[in-house]
Amino acid sequence: MNFTNNDIHEHGAQYLANSLQENKILTILNFGYNQIGDQGAKYFADVLEYNETLKTIHLGFNEIGDDGVKHLADALQENKTLITLDLQWNRVNNYGAQYLANALRQNKTLTELNLGYNPIGNDGKESLGKILQNNSETKIIF
Repeated sequence: MNFTNNDIHEHGAQYLANSLQENKILTILNFGYNQIGDQGAKYFADVLEYNETLKTIHLGFNEIGDDGVKHLADALQENKTLITLDLQWNRVNNYGAQYLANALRQNKTLTELNLGYNPIGNDGKESLGKILQNNSETKIIF
């Protein structure tokens, strides 16, 4: 389902996330360019924690920072179906990268994580790089 560039913001994200709680069909969700921020990311994290059908979620260009990524990372520790998570062009820093690295220690299904064009420093990249040493299945894009 493609909701790209609809100026939805966090309240719209909340309504959509609520409707996805019982989703049994949708496998791809494109929600880029909607300025959902950290709170909107939390709503999608709530969906990811229990959803059993989503394989790909695009959340690029949404002003998501480390707080939002923490919620997504927590959900990834429980999620068993997501294969691709696109977080390009957000506000993810070293802390967010560390949260994701910790999540990838538990999550064995995510094979592509796009973090391109985020202000992640060397410490964050190093944390994620260490995960890749023991996980040859996952590709991380910086």
